[in-house]
Amino acid sequence: MRDLGARPTARSGSAPYAEKRYHPRRSPLVRCWIADGNSTLYARVRDVSLGGFCVHAPVPFALDSELEVSLVVTGIDRADPDGTVAVRARGRVVWIDAKGGERRIGAQFTEFVVGEGALSDLVR
Repeated sequence: MRDLGARPTARSGSAPYAEKRYHPRRSPLVRCWIADGNSTLYARVRDVSLGGFCVHAPVPFALDSELEVSLVVTGIDRADPDGTVAVRARGRVVWIDAKGGERRIGAQFTEFVVGEGALSDLVR
């Protein structure tokens, strides 16, 4: 398992969290399936980076729960804009936001199984 390093945390009164991220986040059109051992769901990706992702998740995943993630990305290869690339990874829920009736979760990638290079191409 590859160590992806410690991630910064937000502190009260400090610069916004987005300013402290190691990896820039992008909001691509990506299909995503997430499983935590109890539930498997299709989720809408809000943003993704090499370090993690944020999704709109109607199922209440628990904080610190381990996840299996499958992302299907279309159009990474300019020579084959209709081609798809699968990214499979493991992750961990690091935050949950349920404000305004819409639940979002933020997860950190802990290990890439397949497709880390494709994800790197997507978010750069």
